[in-house]
This record gives sequence, C-alpha cells and structure tokens, in this order.
Amino acid sequence: MQVKPWGTRGSTATSRSDILKTGGNTTCIEIFSDCLPKDTAFFIDGGTGLVPASKNVYFDRKIKDILLLLTHYHHDHTQGIPLSVFPFIDGCMTTVYGPIENNIGPYKIFCDFLFRKPVFPVNFEEVAHRHKMHSLHHIGTQVMIIHPIGGTILLSVDKYRQLEREERHIPFKENEYHSVKECLVIWMREVSHPDKTISFRIEEKPTGEVFVFMTDTENTDGISRDIINHLFDADLLIIDCQHSRVAYEDFAAGFGHSTPDYVARLAHKASVKKVALTHHDPGASDDDVAMRVAECYQALRELDNTFKPQNVFAACDYMLLDVSGDHVVEQNDPIPKKVAQAVPADSKKEHVNQDPLVEIVHTYKKYGMQTTVLLCGLTTMLWAIQELEKNIDEMREEQGLPEDFELPPPRLTTFVKLLLNRTFPS
Repeated sequence: MQVKPWGTRGSTATSRSDILKTGGNTTCIEIFSDCLPKDTAFFIDGGTGLVPASKNVYFDRKIKDILLLLTHYHHDHTQGIPLSVFPFIDGCMTTVYGPIENNIGPYKIFCDFLFRKPVFPVNFEEVAHRHKMHSLHHIGTQVMIIHPIGGTILLSVDKYRQLEREERHIPFKENEYHSVKECLVIWMREVSHPDKTISFRIEEKPTGEVFVFMTDTENTDGISRDIINHLFDADLLIIDCQHSRVAYEDFAAGFGHSTPDYVARLAHKASVKKVALTHHDPGASDDDVAMRVAECYQALRELDNTFKPQNVFAACDYMLLDVSGDHVVEQNDPIPKKVAQAVPADSKKEHVNQDPLVEIVHTYKKYGMQTTVLLCGLTTMLWAIQELEKNIDEMREEQGLPEDFELPPPRLTTFVKLLLNRTFPS
C-alpha cells in the first residue's frame, strides 16, 4: 500500500517562497492498493490538493471512477471538490462517503453549500448524475470493506467480526462472496474536533499493512482505549500537528488541532511505527514545520530511546509514501523544470564550507536535535585536537602546559574524521 499526500496544509491554502518543500495545498490524500477495483482512484478529503490530483487521475492516468471519503466538511477539506475536473466530465463517477450531523450529510453539503449559485456558478443539480452519496451514521459501528471485484460495501462491526470469527466470506452482492484476505478493511473513529470528524484506519489484508489518517484532532488530557486500539501497531500514521505547544497554550486551545508532544504520546502508547505530521499551519514556513518534527522526535525519544529519527517526518504535498519499509518513495521537486534549468549551474553546487551557524540549522532540520548536538560535539573535538597539534609548543610556553602533556593519539583524530564523514557525508 502506498499513500500520496496531494495537500498537507491546514485551514487555508497558501503560496510563498518559504514553503516550497511542504507545499501549500489543503488536505487531500490518495491511497494506492491492489485491493482497489481496477481503474478506481481512492481519496480521503477534497481540499485544494484535489485540484491537481484530479487532473493527474483523469488526464494522465485515464481513471474515471473516484472513491472519496470525507473526514468532515470544513472548507479546507472540501473546497477543492467543485474546482476539480471530476464533476464536469461525462463518464466520471465520484462515490462520496461522509459523516452526518444535524441531518446534514454529504448530499446536503454538495447541494446547498459547495455547488450553489451565487457562491459557485454551477448548481449541484447540473452535475448530480456524476455523484453517488452515502451518509455515515453512528461512527464506530460500521466498517467499510473494499474488494477489487466486489467493490465497496458497509457492514456493521458486529456482523463483520462474526464473519471473521467464523472464517466466512464477505457478502458483496447477491450470490457474490469474497474472502476478507483479499480486501481493504476501513475502520472509523470519531476524533476531538469542533464538528463531527472521522479518522480512518485502513488495513490491507493481503499484506497486513496498516495506514491511519487522523487529521483535525485536538489534544486531550488522557488517551482513550478506543483511540489507542484505532491506532495500534499502525505502520504509518499521518496526523494533524498544526501548533507548537507554546502556540497551543497561548491562543490555539479549542481550535481542534494537535501539538508535537501529544502526537508523540499517541504514537508511543499505540506502538505506531512511523509518524508523518500534517495539517501544517498556513503561516508556518518549511523551517517552522521542521521545528514541529524536531519537537515531536524529541518527545518520542524521551518516551522511547530506540525510536529512529527517520520515522517521524513532515508529510509534504506530492510526496509518495510506502506504508511500510522506507517511507519516502518519491519526493517531487516543487520547482518547475523550466525554472530549475534557468538557475545558473554555479548556484546549484553544494557549498561545503558554509557559515557554521547555517550548517547547524541545516543539520537540525535534516537530522533533529540529538544528532545536531552530536555533530557540534564531534566538530568541536576535532577543532580542539587540530589546534593543539598546530600550537602545542606555543601553548606549553604561554598557557603553562606541563612538559609531560601529550597530544591525543593520531588514531583518535582519524576516528573522529571518519565518524564525521560517514555520518554527515556532505
């Protein structure tokens, strides 16, 4: 199973020169699996990331069947839907599942809010024939099952567990049954946010891989057993981490979003293997997002000193992630090729001898706090040894070093240089 975030920004789309790495599209995630029906694209949420995603799906991949799960209906998770190509192309069919609250479900959202003049120039009645709507009632009592031939069905959790216990096949249609071992099984759990919001746990039964998407969820003092079970042993968790702890305590409490320390507690309690932070604040630069990652990693290391730095990172627009194994399969270059080609060749060369402060910041963003401290310690040690070697006679005279003072053995210098070169080859 693979996951492609097409949008990772929260609250509102943004475009600035300091977010080229993370991107500025709002929430939209695509899931790839052999368990999906042929020529079906599977998305969670329809923020502005759905706009480029729809063009890729229809024009490049020639796919016309769309499965869209909506976590909730806030603008940053739905505003790309009427701007995508899917509603306006004959032959395209978008099947939508979303929560219902106060008798408002996906049909009413599309009909009364997303596609309605004068807010949008096309009324939903003009494109309704290209959509199928399903409301999700009583979140946590149903499970969604997807099979490459059988398609998509909803079963009660009790019914599914009974079939699984008895090792019986899943009934998709009349006289059509398929083994659950060939399916995607999607569990749903309501999370803490100002309006009804769903987290989706996606289990790929043939491989045993588990992906959880938990956007727009707020810190809680305790962590419920239901949430721990929902996240338990996930290979990859993509989770909201919009605010720093300082921002949360100063002004953002109650907004419905998480902090790095809370994400770390969740991941640790649920034995999550990899964590990708998403729903980045619209005002956050790439450096700010890197700080949230560093804060989360530091909190995880305090809870589990075996947690590896490469297993917590920022979800970025257009990257492709393996649910298990090495996490980043493909990191799309956010700079268009024509722009890159216009950059003088000299400016593309790496500058090894940078200002030390720049080098420290670069290392912090790339490797995290503990590795940066290690680098600073090693380079300081190497500098001290080299200074001693160059000035030993002068220091004996001026600093009063005793005559029997000896330099560190040459093999120590060689070892430190080797360690630096292997750990930080650039």
